[in-house]
Amino acid sequence: KVLTEREKKAKVSLNSLLIKPVQRICKYPLLFRELLKHTSNLKGKGIDDHIKELEHSARVVEELAANVDQIVGESESSETLID
Repeated sequence: KVLTEREKKAKVSLNSLLIKPVQRICKYPLLFRELLKHTSNLKGKGIDDHIKELEHSARVVEELAANVDQIVGESESSETLID
């Protein structure tokens, strides 16, 4: 099927609106920050251990997002040089 120019533009704009899996990674640190903001004042038996696990997970996710961001940036820089 041959796409018209309008159909090609519509497809590109739809693709640009869809979130890519790598973009989801960057949203996880925000989620963990919100979770910690709303749970850090909780007290009770066993809660402290869960809060510590949540804090640890937040740090790991933050590092992961930073690494992904760096790799994507390097990849985009390489593509720019190749073009």
